[in-house]
Amino acid sequence: IMCAIACGASKARIMLVHILPNIIRDIVQFICLSCAEMIIAISGFSFIGLSLGDDVIDWGVMLDLLIVGTGPAGVSAALTARARGLSFLWFGSRRLSDKVEKAERILNSPGLPRVTGRELRDAFLRQVDDLGIPIQQARVAAVYEMGGHYAVCAGPDFYEGRCLILATGVAARGQIPGESRLLGKGVSCCATCDGELYRGRNIAVVCESQSLEEDVRFLQSVAGHVELFCTYAGGLADTPGCHKGRPQAIEGDDRVTGVRWADATLPV
Repeated sequence: IMCAIACGASKARIMLVHILPNIIRDIVQFICLSCAEMIIAISGFSFIGLSLGDDVIDWGVMLDLLIVGTGPAGVSAALTARARGLSFLWFGSRRLSDKVEKAERILNSPGLPRVTGRELRDAFLRQVDDLGIPIQQARVAAVYEMGGHYAVCAGPDFYEGRCLILATGVAARGQIPGESRLLGKGVSCCATCDGELYRGRNIAVVCESQSLEEDVRFLQSVAGHVELFCTYAGGLADTPGCHKGRPQAIEGDDRVTGVRWADATLPV
């Protein structure tokens, strides 16, 4: 530096050429360590309830509520949380629910009589958008109980909340061939929601638990004829005419026309 001054170098040249290159590594290390200390400090204050406020984004903010799932239960939870003025994040898809979207006709939705599943989905979205409720579309990979609060890992981020609502619904597993393709086209998942659609008709019902027999009896009371398939023993499974097992396939192109059983097609 003394040589540069003796040679008449300007202060700017001395700073940029001779000083900065020699201290840049120390500056980077200092910034990295300072950021880590600030993150730990902000997270600690937030954890004990001394955050900057729920409307201020900081590291480690503790939300009132985390909602996972965008089906009808998740929509209801998000609307209620907004009405109560809670700070919350809502994780899911803007498609909301595939099962709702594919429903043929919904008769028991308050204020929306005889709507299709797509119409109900669109009504949900309009209400959510009117209230300015964002949907975090990052995939939730894990949920943790943290001893007094909860944490959600979504994408690369980690969120914490005092309460957690899991409204993910039930994923269908081991589906019958044709079930997914004909969902909403004669295949239904809810006896209460869809039973009235099949009043007086011939239907097939697959029951996989004795706890669901009340739904089977309801369907038997409204349908013209029920082909019953049970995958368990006892209860309705022991009644005459009950098929032991699941159908081999659900048949039909644009609509369900029958179910295949023992190499024969039963029309429904």
